[in-house]
Amino acid sequence: MAIRIWTGLDSTNMCDGFNYSPIGALLTNDSLIFDSTGSGIAATLTDVLTVGDITVTSDYTDTIGGSYAVTTGGDVSFGAGCTVDLNAFWAIGGNFTSLVNANFKSLKMTKATTRTIMMG
Repeated sequence: MAIRIWTGLDSTNMCDGFNYSPIGALLTNDSLIFDSTGSGIAATLTDVLTVGDITVTSDYTDTIGGSYAVTTGGDVSFGAGCTVDLNAFWAIGGNFTSLVNANFKSLKMTKATTRTIMMG
């Protein structure tokens, strides 16, 4: 398991391991973090994504979007600064917290014990 922080230095492709620090192929148990490091650089899903956790802190101030399925074995958390526009199926294996207006095509929480959704 690796913690990968979004930089967006190679492209806006969320599935490209060169867009994270440390650089490397994304593995199914990796934790993805979107914070001030890559703020201002949109992240776009260009393929199916399976990872451990996804955390978007409130100081990530751009859009996460795309039309491909996302599966996490762990938690997903969206802070108050980002825009989430995902026309895709999301399967979340852990807890889900969203402090933003989140547009999902389909959201399935397979084992979630906490579901906090605050819409503005």
